[in-house]
Amino acid sequence: GQEINIPAKKAPKFVPGKLFKDSVK
Repeated sequence: GQEINIPAKKAPKFVPGKLFKDSVK
């Protein structure tokens, strides 16, 4: 997955693109 620079508030750690999308939802 792509590593996107996101606020720690939203995601405490980097996660795979797929997982990241699920988290956003």
